[in-house]
Amino acid sequence: MNARVRGIYTTALTRLLLEADHEVVDASAPIRRRFDAAFPNVPPDVRVETTADRQGVGAYGDPEATAVLR
Repeated sequence: MNARVRGIYTTALTRLLLEADHEVVDASAPIRRRFDAAFPNVPPDVRVETTADRQGVGAYGDPEATAVLR
């Protein structure tokens, strides 16, 4: 599953996704530096980002892929 991560907790969520053998894609420059890695620039199956009310994190995208994260 390809996931694009943005917003609060990006570093921690990126680490968790990578440890779970998911592919992080379209990573921001700070994440590329922190992980000293190249991330593919391909469309994500799931977008993980801060919720609209800024009170948490949500996963949006392909229903099967988001189910894997829940």
